[in-house]
Order: sequence, then C-alpha cells, then structure tokens
Amino acid sequence: FVSIASAGGTVPSTPPPHKEIMSAPNPASSGLFLNGQRETGQDVRVGNVTAALAVANIVKSSLGPVGLDKMLVDDIGDVLITNDGATILGQLEVEHPAARVLVDLAQLQDHEVGDGTTSVVIVAAELLRRGNDLVKNGIHPTTIISGYRTALKAAVAYLKRDMVMSVSALSDDHLIQAAKTSMSSKIIGKESDFFARLAVDAVKSVRMRSSAADLAGAGAAAGGVGAGAGAAAGGSEAAASASAAAAAVAPPAEGGAGAGAAEAPAAAAAAGAAEA
Repeated sequence: FVSIASAGGTVPSTPPPHKEIMSAPNPASSGLFLNGQRETGQDVRVGNVTAALAVANIVKSSLGPVGLDKMLVDDIGDVLITNDGATILGQLEVEHPAARVLVDLAQLQDHEVGDGTTSVVIVAAELLRRGNDLVKNGIHPTTIISGYRTALKAAVAYLKRDMVMSVSALSDDHLIQAAKTSMSSKIIGKESDFFARLAVDAVKSVRMRSSAADLAGAGAAAGGVGAGAGAAAGGSEAAASASAAAAAVAPPAEGGAGAGAAEAPAAAAAAGAAEA
C-alpha cells in the first residue's frame, strides 16, 4: 500500500480492514475510493513541464566542454564525482512521473548509444516547454505532437542526405576530430591533441585488411559450399526418382498397405542420400 496525499493529510500505508476494502464508495463523495485528489487539464500539463524542466536544470550545467562536474553524496557518505547525465540522474530519487520519463530516457540513451545522455534530457525538456507555450496560444496538443513527428522525419532525412559520410571516405583528420569531440567534456580534454592521436593510432594498429589470398580463399570456400549444395541437391533428386520408381513398381495392396511398404524403404533411401 502506498501513501497517497489528500486534502486532509496523508493516508497511512497500513492496509485498511477487510470490510472497508469490500465496502462500496459513497455516492455523495468525489468518487475516489481513497479520498485523493484528481487533477486534470492545464494544471497537470504545467506540473509535468515544470518537473521536466527541474530535471533538465540539474544536468544543464554539466553539458559541453566548459561543463561542471557534480559531486553526489549518498546516504552512507559515498562520494561520486561525474558529469555524465545518466549517472547523475540515476543517483537521484525522482518520484514525479513526468520527471521519471526523462530519467528513463537518459538511461536508454546511455544503453543504446553510450553518449549524449545530457543532451537528450535538455532537448526533451525544451521541446516540452515550447509545446506548453503553443498550448497556451490555443493550439491543440495533438497538433503539436504531429508537428514534432513531421520535424523528426525532416531532420532524419536531412542527416541521411547531407551529413552522412562513407567510412571509406574518412581520413585520419576526420578520426582525430571525432576523438577530440568526444574528449572535449572529459578530464583529458586539455590534452586532446595527444590522446586523440593515440586513440587513432591504436585503432589503426588493430585494423584488419583483406589480402588477395584471403579473397581467393573466401571464393574457393564459397565454391566448395556451392558444389556441396549441388551434390546434395543431385542426391536428393536421385533419391526422389528412386522413391517414385519404387512406388510405381510395387503392386498396390488392400487398404494401401503395399504403397506404404514401398514408400518406407524409399523414404529411408532418400534420407540416406540427402545426408550423404
């Protein structure tokens, strides 16, 4: 049982007597069995946006190359210093449902991509804030959501059309710049030139290249697999022909017993030929 806030105070978490659980609610009351409060409309929307912005403000100062680290102290006194959005939000006790959605969003981003946890929280909170402003101007929330989805499709199409580069077209300079970008918000960001070159050299040292002999061996292996598949298919066709011949030669018996007796050895021969 969970304590639920009400107008008169807090309902205790101890379970009520059995007869009160089975009793019907009073029709003259508000209709809520536990005497809680029901909020709808603009108040709930504003509360959700406010909670999302509060979560975003916690991690906003840790974004970017000049972002600040957060010092988190738990109940037993352990200290954690980090600027990772998912780690910061994971250490917080968030109870509001809308704010919890942003925490789950940061954890999903960390699991799927491994980076950008702070950015997704800030972008999501800003979209909620702008959407709330549009609602105040008289635009229906369904229309706003449809506009966001259209913008998402347009953004993805632009990225695929104008910003995607082939891996073969990337040079060492592109790799070094990518490594520097990922190090810009870390403690080694001041020495990103050295560590970026170190990372690129390490990746290139373990890169594998396919030689002509490897390609020839792969082609021979593919040819052998194809020949084996052809032989198996030929054996299966021969077994099927033998099965048909045996079924044609065998005299039919009463109730189809002769046909069943003739097909059983043929099926066994077909199976043996297919295995061979």
